[in-house]
Amino acid sequence: MIRTRAFHVKHYLNMDFGEFPFKNWASSLTEEQLYQVAEQDYFLTLETTEGAPIMVIGAVPLSINVSEVFILPGKGWTHYTIEVCRILKGHLKNLTIFNHRIQALCRGDDEKYAKFLEMFGFELEGTLRRYNAAGDDYHMYAIISEG
Repeated sequence: MIRTRAFHVKHYLNMDFGEFPFKNWASSLTEEQLYQVAEQDYFLTLETTEGAPIMVIGAVPLSINVSEVFILPGKGWTHYTIEVCRILKGHLKNLTIFNHRIQALCRGDDEKYAKFLEMFGFELEGTLRRYNAAGDDYHMYAIISEG
């Protein structure tokens, strides 16, 4: 069984990313940057009943009614797949109430994360070529609210 709690940077810093580190923009944030974005709404930590963080999820507002979602799973989250999916679906549903667009970036070579996003209703919109300083391509995924 897992539970959710308000995000704190120490949850992210204490997480063991082990087997399934997604490579999105949030993976490269410094500790100082994490403290800055952690003040935003819609940040949650998913943890075991023993208090071990297994996933950090959140959304950063980009403009009016547009937010960028990130999902940072740690080692062991796959043992709780059904519960994690239920929580993520609820979290995304809440985001679409207040945002007409929620989006997520995915490194072009990260097929696992791409499939994960698609499982939750994100649709591929296009490729951002040479998006970062290292020259990596990223894919833009989005959910557009019907309302």
